[in-house]
This record gives sequence, C-alpha cells and structure tokens, in this order.
Amino acid sequence: MPPLIVIGFIAYIYKLLKTNYMKKPLYKNFLLFLIFFSLITTYTHEFFTVQYVSLTRRQVGGAIWYSEHTEDRNVIVTEFGLNYMFMYYDYPYNQGDRTLRGRHIHHFVEARDDDLFKIEEDDNDEKLQELKEDEGTDVVITPDDQYYLNNGWETYGYLSEEDKQDYYEAHYLNKIYSAKTESGEENSYYWVI
Repeated sequence: MPPLIVIGFIAYIYKLLKTNYMKKPLYKNFLLFLIFFSLITTYTHEFFTVQYVSLTRRQVGGAIWYSEHTEDRNVIVTEFGLNYMFMYYDYPYNQGDRTLRGRHIHHFVEARDDDLFKIEEDDNDEKLQELKEDEGTDVVITPDDQYYLNNGWETYGYLSEEDKQDYYEAHYLNKIYSAKTESGEENSYYWVI
C-alpha cells in the first residue's frame, strides 16, 4: 500500500509542475521541504528501529541449537514473531509431508499473552506448571533482552540485569542454553522443571 501512496503523491506533484500551478518559489520551496523532511524522517526512523525489528545472530543461534538437540513436540514460550525461527530450523524437510504445517511442530505461546516473561509475578510458576501438565510435554521459555509488549504507551518491555538474575535463581527454571555477546547482551533458554 505505501508504494502506491508514494507513486500517487509523486504523480500529483508532477501534474502540478506540468500544469504550471506552482509558479511561486514559496510553493516550490515548501514542496521541496516536505519531500526532504519525509525522506529524512523515514530513514532516521528505520535507522533507529532496525535493532528492534531484526534478528540477531545469538537469537537465531539459539533456535538452531534447540532444533538440533530436541526431537519432541514441546511448548515454547517465546517472543512475538520469534516462533518462525523454530518453525524454519525444526521443520522436517526431508520427510516431504506437505500437510505438516510449521505451527504443528511445537506448541507456541506468546509470552505477552499471559505476561509469562515477568518473573516477579507470584503465579508465574503455577502458570508454567499448568501449561506443562495441560500439554503433557516439556515447556521451554526463551526470555529476550527486549520483548514486544504493546501495553498502553509502551511498545517494548526490557529485561533488566536483576530480572535476568531472577530467572537464573528461580527454583522452577533450569538454564539449558545461553548465548552472550561481548557487550553482555544475553539470550538464554530455560526449561520448566
């Protein structure tokens, strides 16, 4: 849709210039200012948000590791949109089963649905244990440094160092995977005991 809007906008400007409607320099300067302002704000927005909407090597590495070390259908509590990594790397391509869909490989639960990333919740242990019993399989939770929240004015939630330490010290979680960058950013996978 946005490319059609841009094409329509440019066609309209071209028509205004061809019909000599914009003879005054003030109109032309305003139009040039509007175009340059739009371009600068668009590219600035993309530059500053690319870290939030793109995958990192450590995130993809975790999905690859998990896919190589499990054959069961498990419950994966993950960030909004990250379930597609597990679908891609864990899909049995060699079987040639066209009826198998990616969402049937594991049972995916978005953490924001039940606030499952919030370790300080008193009933978080009970929610995860209930999920484990209902599905009759292992539950793996994949907390991320930043996760999609979409709660009021907040778009993203962030795990602090204290939250990460609370995950590590939780009596009902066992750390099974960790990838850490040189700057200290970490992605860990926890298995619900």
